[in-house]
Amino acid sequence: MQSVDSEVESTLVDVVVALTRELIAVEVSTNPQVILETVRAAVASLPMADRHVKVSLHPEDYQVVQDALGEEGLADRQWKMISEPA
Repeated sequence: MQSVDSEVESTLVDVVVALTRELIAVEVSTNPQVILETVRAAVASLPMADRHVKVSLHPEDYQVVQDALGEEGLADRQWKMISEPA
């Protein structure tokens, strides 16, 4: 019985992960600002958020943040962004 419970739990986790990935993909494709807001929130949560921060992003996400903030906005925030291959 414990083996069945463990198997069901593992399958349920797999389903939840797959659904979450799909939901995130839909949200990002319909609202690219989600990427920018996620980066802002992540940087703000750092204990030294007012220091120089290096952010590695997927090339498409990099472009979204770059377009939204521009070079000046990145410099003001002291963010260095790196476009990483997928």
